[in-house]
Amino acid sequence: MFIKRILCPIDFSEHNQPANEYASVLANATGARIIYFHTIERSLPYETEPDTNEPTNEERDRELLEAFKPTIEGVPASYVIEVGTPADRIIKYARDNEIDLIVLATHGRSGIGRMLMGSVAETLLRKGECPVLTVRANAVVHQVD
Repeated sequence: MFIKRILCPIDFSEHNQPANEYASVLANATGARIIYFHTIERSLPYETEPDTNEPTNEERDRELLEAFKPTIEGVPASYVIEVGTPADRIIKYARDNEIDLIVLATHGRSGIGRMLMGSVAETLLRKGECPVLTVRANAVVHQVD
């Protein structure tokens, strides 16, 4: 099996760093590219244009997303922002772009929190068409030199 494209969904929480570290190590070892992916969920069926010169949420999110860099120098990366439900957009993007592996941070919610918030990781594991590596927030990457 060859890994050429690793999708790393980012939600801007502190949980993303361990997933980024794993994606970086795997990309470095396989020569893969990391695609950092963020989904914007609209809370309203429409969004009004801002009246000021302030950046839009999408512009701010793009800046935040592009601040993510592989933790190993020389690993190629690209950035994608889409609008919609995170799990649905991730699954569609992975299918349409021949993603070989999804490396995803998991928040480790359980009980009511998981029931109310849903679980992107669980949906990807059930409905996704490619392998999914879930990385807990307290995961430590051990690199062998």
